[in-house]
Amino acid sequence: MANRLTSLNGKMAPWHLASELWTLRLLVNAEAWKALEYSTFEGRYCDFSLQVRGLNDFAQRVHDMAEAFQDEAELGRRGFPEDFGSQVEVMRTHKFAGIAHFDEIFKELQDGLAACEADARTKPLFYSPLNENLEMIARLFGLSEDEKIVFAYLLLVKSSGNMRSIANLFIYEAGGVKLMGEVVSCATGIELSKVRKILQQDSALMTSLIKIDGAPIATSKTFILLTTRLMRACCSKRA
Repeated sequence: MANRLTSLNGKMAPWHLASELWTLRLLVNAEAWKALEYSTFEGRYCDFSLQVRGLNDFAQRVHDMAEAFQDEAELGRRGFPEDFGSQVEVMRTHKFAGIAHFDEIFKELQDGLAACEADARTKPLFYSPLNENLEMIARLFGLSEDEKIVFAYLLLVKSSGNMRSIANLFIYEAGGVKLMGEVVSCATGIELSKVRKILQQDSALMTSLIKIDGAPIATSKTFILLTTRLMRACCSKRA
């Protein structure tokens, strides 16, 4: 028994290709990059940014550009915005010469997304055993391919703090279920009208797997129910 472990490797949990792809689609196509703040990359995004192609370089280069602007304009830290979108807007308003490089910097994310999209055409979106579990859940509850993918998105947002952080860059309190549908559609690539039908209370996914509790989907007990039903289904299948 000499090889028994005394601790867990923090990098054990696989970072699914779907997680990276859906994150990059939201950052690039939904412009969620605008809500990012550099301070988060020194905290909860530190390891995460290295798992998403182009994200770490993008964040560092925007930060360096903002630092150069503040030094040149002699702006105090207190009056300068924290989020990348506002920082870029301020630099454009002041006609900061360095802002001319922003398109080149943004290409870091665009190239990362392009590479990820290419991988998704030839590689599985999910590692084992999640891939097999999702297939089993789809069979047990008669879910379509689109419903399975939406379920997977909700499940990964629940189980991954990093994906949840990206999903929470959007203000669901203002946009409600309509915004939730748009976010899921953008991330998964499923047509918006189809996503809206899937998220309806009487849809196959909702009636088979979850009980709506009246709270916004992204922050409600729905995710707990999703995870619980998934585990129960897996256990009953093995039994």
